Amino acid sequence: MADTENRFHPASIMHKDGLDKFKKKLTPSLIRKHHRKRRDLKIRKEFEGLSNKDVFEKIYDERRWGAPSDRTGKYSSGDGSRNRHIVSQYVDAIRYFISQQQDMRSALDLGCGDFFVGAQLVSLFDRYIAADVASNILAQNERLYGHTKAQFIQLDITRDEIPPADVVFVRQVLQHLSNSEIAKFVQIFRANAPCLSSLNLSRNRCFSNQIKTCLQART
Repeated sequence: MADTENRFHPASIMHKDGLDKFKKKLTPSLIRKHHRKRRDLKIRKEFEGLSNKDVFEKIYDERRWGAPSDRTGKYSSGDGSRNRHIVSQYVDAIRYFISQQQDMRSALDLGCGDFFVGAQLVSLFDRYIAADVASNILAQNERLYGHTKAQFIQLDITRDEIPPADVVFVRQVLQHLSNSEIAKFVQIFRANAPCLSSLNLSRNRCFSNQIKTCLQART
């Protein structure tokens, strides 16, 4: 049975559009707080006992993170992976980092999602492994990006052995895991390769900062 204690905040699996944000501004704070509690309880019960694989496949199948605006596929990893302003800054930073390195020929993308970001990085390497726990998003990636040098594999970063690479990307992944799952990932990840991790931290007061636990596990 999956570890559901302190699993990602329920709000992190919800897709919010412009209408949602507009309604939030018009709704009194007490009503919003009550609504969030009911929503969070419902989501926790819905996902309780599911493995990571089942959780993320369900999220994609039900389009909890929305659908691609360009209609290139059925599944989307959400605004964090599709917002061009956010993505372009990340891609530019990675390209600069790689340009300053020597002999960095292989990359491992953990939690590759819909590969909208990875597709902009794959040409920088001789070998690019893109891993995700959800088989449905991997099948879509194979269809859309199978012509590239990317190799798509199914992998649970909290349980499975992590393939070697010259650099490892972990983008917008750890905030979806529980503290204990992050600690398991840190224990598994013992490669000497640089690991570039980035994520969004919620401003919600109920959010538990999981990076602190991750850093403690490294020491």
